[in-house]
Amino acid sequence: MNQETFEWPLAREITHESHQKALYKPDSFLQSVENLVERRLAWCPIKGGTRRSEPSSQLEKWIEIQMAHLRIVHQRLHGPDVRLRLSDFPVDKKGKRTITTSRTVLYLVDSTSDLKECLKPSSFTDRVADFSAILDVSLPALLFVTNSIESGGRAFSGDPFTGEVAAYSHVFCHDLANVKVRNFLVYYPHQLYSQFFTAQGQKPANKGVMVIQANVDLLVTSCGVLIDPKKWSVII
Repeated sequence: MNQETFEWPLAREITHESHQKALYKPDSFLQSVENLVERRLAWCPIKGGTRRSEPSSQLEKWIEIQMAHLRIVHQRLHGPDVRLRLSDFPVDKKGKRTITTSRTVLYLVDSTSDLKECLKPSSFTDRVADFSAILDVSLPALLFVTNSIESGGRAFSGDPFTGEVAAYSHVFCHDLANVKVRNFLVYYPHQLYSQFFTAQGQKPANKGVMVIQANVDLLVTSCGVLIDPKKWSVII
């Protein structure tokens, strides 16, 4: 870290330790990001995430609630046709379902352009979303992964996730003068885009939404559906 400006280094500026590339569960987007780490185009300031699992019965409940809400919101927003499946979550040795994706929740990526390449349609579907006007490609980027599948909105409306978003934004994406030095993307692999809207297709009124709008540049939800947090709208 640059001690005078308190700026985190780029991957090419540090000595790399061995990196455990394997993901806890399949995820094509994160696999592409992991490839950047292997190529020394990104690095992980936090490592050693716990492998969390849940009973199939609990996952089925959360998935059912999310899908029911999606059917309601879809009628108003006419967003992409996506779904969560229990089979997306591999069974561990204890018979539970793994929900943790990667061994870290943070990736510092040297180039926003490289991170955008990881979001190409091949990572998810054949859908192409144009978000070129949202991200400043001249800046590096921070990717924060939130693995929550809980259907009540805790992943974006309450702590600890709301506090993490605010903290990571200020620690990694701004310098001591509060000048923005990185784009901030948050990835919710297990939250459908509809979870970010009320049954009426409107922006929820809670602290989490306010914090996200103030700090985050792009939301990546399950199946690669993107949300512009400033306009709080689905990017199609």
